[in-house]
Amino acid sequence: MFKLQCRLKHIKNRIKDWNTTEFGNIFQENNIIEGKLNQIHKEWASGNHSKDSSEQEKVLMQQWQLRCQQEEILWKQKSRIQWLKEGEQNTKFFHRSTLDYTGANKILKLNNEAGETIQNHKEISALLTRHFKHIAQETQEERS
Repeated sequence: MFKLQCRLKHIKNRIKDWNTTEFGNIFQENNIIEGKLNQIHKEWASGNHSKDSSEQEKVLMQQWQLRCQQEEILWKQKSRIQWLKEGEQNTKFFHRSTLDYTGANKILKLNNEAGETIQNHKEISALLTRHFKHIAQETQEERS
């Protein structure tokens, strides 16, 4: 077990290093890009508008949008991790949410062709069987 923990720590450190080299600090880079964009917009406001500054603004806007998308993904992942941690620590919450999900996926009653409500499991099963057999027959007749 100790070897597994050491390996997991090693992997965690390597992933952190990879993240830093690949993405850097998203928030810091986003602030730098916004500062550059503000500088360009101030120059435009003072009347210094050139083709180079337009192209630079276009590139910076693309970089800014990419960083915003990465930031949004980061926050989604962090919220998911937080939910998983809370779900593990709070088993009552976790089990309640699971039961709510399974409860929502049950068919407890149906209306038959006459409009009557059916709640008996065997009758619901028979009604669904008849319904899907009818659909299968119609499909088979259309193919013929």
